[in-house]
Amino acid sequence: MEFTLENDKFVNMTVLEVLRHDFHFPGHLLPGTAFLLMGFWWIYNALDIYFSDYKDTDASENACLMRDCDPDLEMNLSKNSASIRRRTFTATYNGEMPGLLHCEGFYKLLYASVDLGCHVWVVCNGGNPIVEGQHMTIYIFFIIDAFVNILHHTRLGCRFPKGTEFILPSITWIVFGFLFLSHKHGKDAIQIYYHSTLAWVAISVGVMSLVQFKYDEQVLVALVRGISCALAGSWLYQIAFSFHNPLNGITQIYVQQAMENHSPEHDHNTVLGVMRASSYLTWHLIGIILIVGILYKFVSERNTSSAIYYERIGCC
Repeated sequence: MEFTLENDKFVNMTVLEVLRHDFHFPGHLLPGTAFLLMGFWWIYNALDIYFSDYKDTDASENACLMRDCDPDLEMNLSKNSASIRRRTFTATYNGEMPGLLHCEGFYKLLYASVDLGCHVWVVCNGGNPIVEGQHMTIYIFFIIDAFVNILHHTRLGCRFPKGTEFILPSITWIVFGFLFLSHKHGKDAIQIYYHSTLAWVAISVGVMSLVQFKYDEQVLVALVRGISCALAGSWLYQIAFSFHNPLNGITQIYVQQAMENHSPEHDHNTVLGVMRASSYLTWHLIGIILIVGILYKFVSERNTSSAIYYERIGCC
């Protein structure tokens, strides 16, 4: 494509816009990494609870088969019935100790505070307060959710209504999606589609949090919530490398896209770009499902190897 003199001013403005957005590359990687880690943390713990319950149930069934042969087993079985009952899949997965380092909310608070501070710094250095304000609002909600997690886990005397640990993250993720549906400043149609897709993925995490509150004994619901969170993280990586990668000739790409936006082929390119982005999202989902399969196999073998099997015998 040839650049004419009448387009020089437009091209120069586009280059300046690119340079101003270079800091957005790490700004997308940071939340992307946090959401990936959180999503896979939820998936791993959901699988661990699922196979632990399966192991306990299998042990109890074997014990029941032996009950007629050894009456003492019936008494032991009733004493241990609490460990045999199915555990629920919680909104957060914390360690067994009450300390902060064993609390999922502590790491949420750490991440959200860092990201909030970065956006405050951007505003103080000339950033658009309306644009950055959307990001800051999201992280304020994450911080509120984190504080509730910490107060609940550390047992500081705060009692919350049942389901608070599900409702708050649901509100947080839905607010995230709602704000990003209007996150269209300085973006072309392709970029708007990428961010709108991220918004709907975020809303799906919030919806699945509500569904899990209702069906807290269903492992598939817990897994879908984790997969949705991980998908939001991987899609932020896609946005970072597609539009803000400073190591891949980003200036040239932006200038070329800006010129194409003023060409007769713009509509056609937009349609193809949306189709390509939709394919990318499904490929991200396939990759996450494959990782879930690997985690499934790992957790399954680990719990199987540690299971206690009872000898199935017949009674005379």
